[in-house]
Amino acid sequence: MAEIINLTVLQVNQYALTEPTVQSVPVSVVASPVDTLVNGVQANSLVEVPPSGLNQLSQNLLVEETVSQIANLANGGTTTTTTAAPTTTTTTVAVLSFIGRVGGSSNDACNGSNVTLYTTGPLQSGLYPQSGIIVYSDPALTQPITSAYVSSPGIGQVWECFNGQLYNQQSCG
Repeated sequence: MAEIINLTVLQVNQYALTEPTVQSVPVSVVASPVDTLVNGVQANSLVEVPPSGLNQLSQNLLVEETVSQIANLANGGTTTTTTAAPTTTTTTVAVLSFIGRVGGSSNDACNGSNVTLYTTGPLQSGLYPQSGIIVYSDPALTQPITSAYVSSPGIGQVWECFNGQLYNQQSCG
């Protein structure tokens, strides 16, 4: 079984690359199927690369390879990608909601008022946020949370938040 695999990356987090780039990633990635175009090139998977160390953020990559091709690479296989003429597609993303609190400090976020927050997930047990996800204040996913902290009263945890992305999970109180 491989420990590192090479994927053709089209977009890193919210930033589209000017041309596809091969990037080496650990096999511990989480891949989900997508059907979207990035600069006219078909993206087939959304890959979450776990943080590489303390105080690091995970990366979300849109890649050419399909989920089954990524699994094959992780198991030591090879893959060939055939690029066809681009087509216009519409991607529907499942928007998940959860009850959270936001604030300028961890104390404010832990003791603030409940609000509905939105993400594409994943959520722990389908209900609670986790490190690495991006959190929004609107169901259209256009306004990432800009407060410094987000908490989940249901599990008594608080995260630091940068451009909507949660990291550095801690206990409230």
